[in-house]
Amino acid sequence: MAEDPVQPPEVKSGLGTVHFKGFINNVPCSIDSKFLDQTVDFGEISRNELTTGTYRTDSKTFNIELKNCDTTTYKTAQIQFTAPTVELKDGTATSKYVGLGSIQNAGIALTDSGGKAIELGSRFPAEKYTLNGGRDQITPLNFAAYVKGNQSAVAGEQATTGHFDTPVNFQIFYQ
Repeated sequence: MAEDPVQPPEVKSGLGTVHFKGFINNVPCSIDSKFLDQTVDFGEISRNELTTGTYRTDSKTFNIELKNCDTTTYKTAQIQFTAPTVELKDGTATSKYVGLGSIQNAGIALTDSGGKAIELGSRFPAEKYTLNGGRDQITPLNFAAYVKGNQSAVAGEQATTGHFDTPVNFQIFYQ
């Protein structure tokens, strides 16, 4: 009869760490971390796209999901986006857009998923989002953004070139 093989001594790996982080807040809905810190990547944009034709890029979509909402007290919500702004010509009027740092005469426009403009610093939408209450229930807030150039044929008033990495903050208001 064969003897039992000798077991090698136990060895241990190096130490590791798992960090758990979050924020417990007294609000009716949770927001998953993947929606709290997002990146909308416009890639490389031709300056020509911002200085001729529609003076803008195609829209890029993004969303924020409110989840597991307690609708006992609060039934609706609005969102407010804030960021440094720049005024750009839009035909005969001027409008405020998200500024792009050192890039001049261009900015980012925010819209809802249907293309309705969102005014920076104001609560949106006026008619409010209705919260979907309950465990595993989601209230989607769908948006889009595009880069807009100053609508001007004057060379010094057209979009300049460069890299941008522009934060836009948002806050949810529950009613």
